[in-house]
Amino acid sequence: MEIQILSKKFIKPSVLTPIHLRNLKLSFLDQLPPSMYIPFILYYPEATGQISNSLQKSLSEILTLFYPLAGRILDKENLSVNCNDEGVEFIEAEVDGQLSQILNGEYEAELLNKFLPGYTESASSPLLGIQINMFKWGGVAIGICMSHRAADGFGFWTFINAWAKSSCYGAVNGVSSPSFDLGIVFPARDLSKIEVPIPCPMKTGLKIVTRRFVFDAEAITKLKAEVTAGSTSDCRPKRQVTRVEVVTALIWKAHITALRAKHGHLRDCLLLLPVNLRGNTVPNVSETCFGNIFRFTTARFIADENKMKLHDFVDLIRDAYRKPAARTDQEFGDDAFLSTVINPYKEYCEELNKEEADVGIYSSCCGFPICVDFGWGKPAWVSGIQMPFETVMLLDNEEGNGIEAWVNLDEKLVSHFLPYPYLSKL
Repeated sequence: MEIQILSKKFIKPSVLTPIHLRNLKLSFLDQLPPSMYIPFILYYPEATGQISNSLQKSLSEILTLFYPLAGRILDKENLSVNCNDEGVEFIEAEVDGQLSQILNGEYEAELLNKFLPGYTESASSPLLGIQINMFKWGGVAIGICMSHRAADGFGFWTFINAWAKSSCYGAVNGVSSPSFDLGIVFPARDLSKIEVPIPCPMKTGLKIVTRRFVFDAEAITKLKAEVTAGSTSDCRPKRQVTRVEVVTALIWKAHITALRAKHGHLRDCLLLLPVNLRGNTVPNVSETCFGNIFRFTTARFIADENKMKLHDFVDLIRDAYRKPAARTDQEFGDDAFLSTVINPYKEYCEELNKEEADVGIYSSCCGFPICVDFGWGKPAWVSGIQMPFETVMLLDNEEGNGIEAWVNLDEKLVSHFLPYPYLSKL
C-alpha cells in the first residue's frame, strides 16, 4: 500500500493572537513528560468529496481558541511557548489502497506510522501535525500527533472534538474556550535544582514489535469473574473490578511471564501508571483547563511465584492508585504535592539502573471522547501506532464496552508473550 504526499502547508489561526497572549508560561506538570508526540489515527469510510478545504478552514478557526498549538516551544528548558502563530502543519496524502484493507486488519503495524507526520521535538518543531490520508477508492484516515509538552491524552481529545464541532457547524460558536492558566496556578520549576530525572523510555538496541489485542465485553466479563473467584478463595471480600484494571493486570502478567522466559527466572517489575488530576485537586482545576493535568503512580511486583495469579496483579494496580503517592488532594505549590509528583519519576529511573529489575509504562484512553464526528459520522476505528519504545496503550473498542490493547514490546519478548484464552490478536 503506497502513500504519496501531495502537499504540505502550515495552517495559522484565522485571527492573530493578541500581543498580551504571545508568551504562555508552562506548568511544572508540562515539563515532566518525555520528549514525544501523542499519536492517533481516525478512520472514516464515509468521508467523500473535497473535505480538505473545509478541514483547513475549521482548523484555522479553532486555532484562535487553542492558539498555543500554533506556536513553538520558546526555550530548551520547556518553560514557555511562543504563541507566534507559525501554524500547525497540515499534510495531504493519497493512499493507493482500500480503507477496508486497514479495517479488516490486512496490514503491518509499521504501515500505520506512515499515516502520521513524523517529528522529533525541537524548538522549530510544530506542536501539532495533521495528515489527511485520502484513499483512492473512498474513505479518509486522519493522522494527528500532538506534542506531549502541550497537553496530555485528555487534552489531545478535547482539542480534536472542538475542531470537529467547528467543522460540523462551520464556526467556533458553541465550542467552550479553553483556559491556559495551569502555568500560573502551578508554575514551572528549575528542574536542575530539584534534580528531577526525566525518564526516557527509549532503550538502545531494542527492536520494537507491535501487537494489538482485542477484549470484547464477554472476554472482560470472564476476566472479572476470574478475579472475583481468586479473591474469594483468598478469603478477601468480593469487589467490583473495572475493565481497565483487569486488562492492565492481564497484560502486565503476560509481560512479566515473557520477561521470566527471556531471563530464565522471575524478576521484580515496576509499572508506571498515569493518574488523571482533573476534578481531584485543591484548588480544583477548571474543566476547560488545557495542558498536562496528570501525574504518575507506581505499582511494584516483587518476584514471587506464589503471587502470579490475575487477582494478585489487580490488587497491585488498585493499591497503586490508593497509596499516598497517588493522592491528588494536596494544594498546588505545596512541597508535599510536589514530592508526590516527582517521586514516581525518581523511582522509575532508579529501577532502570538496576540489573535485576524491569519497568513498564502503561497508559489508558478508555472513557475519553475518541468517537469524533467531523460531519461524516463516527469513525469506524481509532488506532494507535507502532511506538519506538516499550509501552502499552488501552483504547475503547468500537462498541465502547471492550478494550483494544496496543502492546509495544522488544522483539525478543514477543515469542514469549503468551496468548490468553480471552485474547484475540489482530
